[in-house]
Amino acid sequence: MTSARRSVFHSFCTIGLLDTRLNMKTLLPLEPDISATDAQGTAVTKPVKPQQRQTTPADTPRERTSHRHAFIIKSAASLGNGDVMGRTAMLHPECTEIDVHFSRLPERKQKALLEEMSNPGITDLKQVSLNLSDSAASLPHVMEAIERMSRNNARVRIRLKLTDKRLTHENIAALAYALPTTRITHLSLPDNALGNVSATVIFKVLGQSYLTHLDLHGNAIDYRAALTLADQLAQSKVTNLNLNHNRMGDPGCIAIAYTLPESNLTALSLCFNRITHEGTAILANALSKSKLLQLDLRGNSMGDCGAAYIANALPHCGLTHLSLRENSIGNLGVAAIVEMLAQSSVTAIDLRGNNMGSAGAAALHSAQERITAVRIIR
Repeated sequence: MTSARRSVFHSFCTIGLLDTRLNMKTLLPLEPDISATDAQGTAVTKPVKPQQRQTTPADTPRERTSHRHAFIIKSAASLGNGDVMGRTAMLHPECTEIDVHFSRLPERKQKALLEEMSNPGITDLKQVSLNLSDSAASLPHVMEAIERMSRNNARVRIRLKLTDKRLTHENIAALAYALPTTRITHLSLPDNALGNVSATVIFKVLGQSYLTHLDLHGNAIDYRAALTLADQLAQSKVTNLNLNHNRMGDPGCIAIAYTLPESNLTALSLCFNRITHEGTAILANALSKSKLLQLDLRGNSMGDCGAAYIANALPHCGLTHLSLRENSIGNLGVAAIVEMLAQSSVTAIDLRGNNMGSAGAAALHSAQERITAVRIIR
């Protein structure tokens, strides 16, 4: 190694990235950008963009594809895209945000990164996003690291996503057990076929957890688990709840509706849950007493009657975004909604895929011309 290259190598060790197998031309040095300052007037450090490098025949396939194993670090001391190839000093001590997709890392590298993320010396972390999709084998190691991070740093907020149909009930039980003592605020478990038993295990600890966002899209959950969920929502911090593509039906919808006034929910998604006008009636009645700003009921079967219930509730609630797409709503339901839109706080409504005829379409067109503050998607 020449003296010039050795100097470059040691300079990168000081910012927390050490990898003897990385191509030196791909590294981003950091220097102050005097055009950007923080609230105290201190220069904010930004990465300097490297000059465009032309691809040459010497570029090997391994060099071109190595960034599939990349994790992203976003912070004032950003390292941009870093290739996780070595164990030492992957993260800068002042790193504040991390976004990792574990399926792109071999298991040995996953463990090395987790050890460093949970190192007590990394004290400035504020947000950690961990995507374990297709990496169920990493879950025990990830949960241990999350527990250590939570103990070392009370400010950190952790987002955990796991989409994998191989999840066992034991996996879910271990995750639920850790929720009250970890700083997981966003939990996304879509399309895992959890069923009622595993979903209930998670629901039972909601009131003791830090969760604000919960996504259980596509998990074969029905009204029986929804009853447990309703009991816990009022005691929880959850503001965003996604239960799309489950089996709630009217009983599940009603159970959630009854707890809305006491809950902190501001966004609720119940798409494709076999909800008819009966469940919609109870839900609409609860809207005026809720904190909901966004409601997505796409793909249900409320019909004109259910649309009328929602329409009557609009002037008395705080909804700003509403989706009634694909709900078998005809001309009468559309007319009821159009009549109440001007008196509501709605700024966007989706009515695509319904059964309105020419009269309903004309009513929507006229409403869009009159009520310019509302975006009507039709």
